[in-house]
Amino acid sequence: MRRNERSSMLMLLETKKKEITKMNTKKIKTLGDLKASGYQPKSIKEEIRQNLIAKLKKQETTFPGIVGYEDTVIPDVERAIL
Repeated sequence: MRRNERSSMLMLLETKKKEITKMNTKKIKTLGDLKASGYQPKSIKEEIRQNLIAKLKKQETTFPGIVGYEDTVIPDVERAIL
């Protein structure tokens, strides 16, 4: 994926981004505390998507250790996840 395509994709994702609230994990000791904090579980699919978005924003390598597919397979996998 070219840098311009990646930048465009990130801008589009930024407009659709949901607000993620941070919670104080040190205060949460019980399931009741967790429920009271307003915690909402995420599906694995959503968590993988959010992790990929974070890596793209930081311009990190999205799939380290996979060599030779930077221009073919990896961009397709990134688009499929997003």
